[in-house]
Amino acid sequence: MDHHFSMNCVLSRSHRIPNSKRDVKVTLDGSESFQLVSKLCHLLSTSQKHRLLEDMSENLRLNHFESLRLASRLHSDCKKEDCHDFVKWLPLELVLRIFSYLRPECLMRASQVNRAWNRATHHPRLFQRLCCSPEWSLPNLDADFPPPLECRNANFFFPNLPSSTDTTTTTDVSSPSDGVDWFQKFKWRYQVRKNWEQGKHRIRRFVGHTGAVHCLAYDAYRIVSGSADSTICVWKVCSNANWLAQTLRGHSGAVRCLELLPLPPALASPTSPAVTPLSPSVWEPPEALLISGSVDTSLKLWRLSSTFEWSRITCIGTLQGHFDTVRCVQADSTKAISGSYDCTIRLWDLASSSQKAIFRGHTAGVVCLTYDDSLLYSGSLDNTVRIWSLKTAACYYTLVRPGTRPGAEFWTTPVTSLHLDVQRRRLFVSHHDGRICVWRIPHSPPALQPAMVDKLSSTTTLNWERPKLLEQLCVEAENAQSTGAVIRCLAGDGWHLLCGCDDQTIKVWRADTNTPIGCLRGHEDGVTCLLIYGSVVISGSYDKNVILYDFDVS
Repeated sequence: MDHHFSMNCVLSRSHRIPNSKRDVKVTLDGSESFQLVSKLCHLLSTSQKHRLLEDMSENLRLNHFESLRLASRLHSDCKKEDCHDFVKWLPLELVLRIFSYLRPECLMRASQVNRAWNRATHHPRLFQRLCCSPEWSLPNLDADFPPPLECRNANFFFPNLPSSTDTTTTTDVSSPSDGVDWFQKFKWRYQVRKNWEQGKHRIRRFVGHTGAVHCLAYDAYRIVSGSADSTICVWKVCSNANWLAQTLRGHSGAVRCLELLPLPPALASPTSPAVTPLSPSVWEPPEALLISGSVDTSLKLWRLSSTFEWSRITCIGTLQGHFDTVRCVQADSTKAISGSYDCTIRLWDLASSSQKAIFRGHTAGVVCLTYDDSLLYSGSLDNTVRIWSLKTAACYYTLVRPGTRPGAEFWTTPVTSLHLDVQRRRLFVSHHDGRICVWRIPHSPPALQPAMVDKLSSTTTLNWERPKLLEQLCVEAENAQSTGAVIRCLAGDGWHLLCGCDDQTIKVWRADTNTPIGCLRGHEDGVTCLLIYGSVVISGSYDKNVILYDFDVS
């Protein structure tokens, strides 16, 4: 355009603005205004054009269809040398790094841009990262999969990606990394969490005990329940049948605790017939070890074997040492830890069925326990929770809940259950009065010399972060006619915290925010035991029934 061009040249003679101090209103019709704006665009710089376009887009308020037409027109007028899709020309490592900051909902929207974006946003590494993130991980389901990946650099975050920038070969999602279809894995978790939020689930009821159900165990193939009728029942969960698969008899008193785990190699007999699956579709669980504790003061080790044609139950050992009811037990492939009304906790070696250590310190019966790599946590009827060293059996700390009355210094009611949130380093402690205390637990125990072990007490000052009470959750009774909001059991995973109460309900909280989100119903009496595994919640009750709540529904 000619450099002598001025504003007066744009306006017609009749619309020129006089050079005076008073304001003069210029009236233009629609076509003249459009021509004026069109000619003004030639005078603007690139940044000014961007600003003008943003202001116009805010003021025009176009509908969705017109916005799409405008976006298409703007893109079609781009100069070829300036128009680039970063997904196509950036290295795949950088593209995946960019997309890794998107939430799942945004990732799905980005997949609809074009084919290149769809291939990149469906890369298995993105969904592996989501599955392993604290928000979406489930520790009891992720044990067999790779640990979370850190975001230090592209090569560390995506170590298996080639350095080539050819997206045709590197974004192929038909061959998921590590043999796991991470997209389908995350899709399943997303649907299950949505079902939790909406309360969508189906219920299966297992009936067969003649006494209250005190304890449960589960391994994705079967449910095991212990009862006041002195029996242990094994139920199939991979079929639609609700009848018993096996019944174990051997205890002379009520069964109070159970632990189910894969059969350790040290306990497998080389002369026993191998259990080989007939086909992937046949219900044929692997051999398992079941540990049961009873009012008869003993723990029994059971070997469970099942095929499509036969099943076998073998008691392979009895652990003797407690002098009162065995109330709780936890175990792994090498050891078992049991707590009893005799005020002690005992550590057992499974390979030799021998006692390795005794934890003494509680002044009343031990009713619950849990442990991690180095620490043992126990709750007792003496209203305390103790933190022990698994190696030395030394008590590091005694946790005391602040009293609800002014001046109170001790727990007002006994401890009923424990749940350890390993990811967030939190210990949930439930009490008989319907309160749940949330404690922050240190990451590692102190390094103690052997001479210091005998001097430990609850007041000992250690070079170690002390447990801290974060908050208290209050559980209210479901109705005025119930026996109260007495909490009998706790269970949880990375997503939810659940507690079973005497008001016949299961209360549900979000694990990250500790906010209540719902309530599960179905029992006709107080809930005594509870566990959660992925999309499945299983509960037992004084009503003699076992209920399975399955959130894996479409």
